[in-house]
Amino acid sequence: SVGYSYAVFRFNFKVTGTSTDQKLDSAIETPIDIDGASTVYEFDQINMGAGASATYLSYSPAITLTQVGPGTFMGIDADGITQPGVDTVARGNMYTVTNYNINSFVAKLGIRTTNSQQTQRLFSLYSAGFNYPMYTLLPVTLESFTATLNGSGDQVNLDWTIASQLNVNHFVVERSFDGATFDDAGIVFPNEEATKEANYFFPDKINSLQQSMIYYRLRTVNVDGSKQYSDIRTVRISNPVVNQLNITIPITWQSKPVSYEIFNANGQLSTRINEGNGSQTQTINVINLSSGLYIVKVSCEGQIAKQKIIKY
Repeated sequence: SVGYSYAVFRFNFKVTGTSTDQKLDSAIETPIDIDGASTVYEFDQINMGAGASATYLSYSPAITLTQVGPGTFMGIDADGITQPGVDTVARGNMYTVTNYNINSFVAKLGIRTTNSQQTQRLFSLYSAGFNYPMYTLLPVTLESFTATLNGSGDQVNLDWTIASQLNVNHFVVERSFDGATFDDAGIVFPNEEATKEANYFFPDKINSLQQSMIYYRLRTVNVDGSKQYSDIRTVRISNPVVNQLNITIPITWQSKPVSYEIFNANGQLSTRINEGNGSQTQTINVINLSSGLYIVKVSCEGQIAKQKIIKY
């Protein structure tokens, strides 16, 4: 059926002729010939436990390699091209996982299909090392990163696009209230099916945060543990209000008839106060208003001023 099909194998190393576990000083496994077809994409996932690392065998890999858990790496075909037989020369369709002092590992070998079909595929693991290129993980190219307050004022929408995610382990959305000290607001794992440009979204609920300004940045964590940071994005939460709203009007409006109106996000009038002799600052009790986004409209002799507020 459409989706993932696979078999799971556990490999245990024993002292010859006994059931005694034998640890290997170093263990190396290389899945070979991870290829595919137009609707079939092979994948090999190796779990060697904590401390394991993974390496491409080519500067131009034909697979997407991601870390899906501690010591667990998945390589999945990215171009849908079949290599002949079990091709040990096609380095772009291979990767190697290495660890030390282990006596077992687990391999999940299978395919991802995009339509229902029956097919036969060849899988192979090679327990040896290669002459690896001096491979340097390419930095992730962040094409865009935006932070936008939604219409209700209770959520910030974080959107970003990357050009390639071959080396991405995960993304961390960081949040700050002073622009200097950042804390983690959420984590997003890469889409394993995306091989080139990929779009991501994270909603940050802020209805319990009583802040007038929030700063965001994106931390990209690569499979080798290295990190990249985006530029900082700023979201202004207009005039947070809890119990009372203070409105200061221009000096030219003072001592004149002034109308104060508060509308909810649906445009319905919630509060109206008419003052025949407007003072410099008008205090309005909003303790009974529900939490959310409101529009304040102040009118004086045909002139109108509007401002968004957030009621907590």
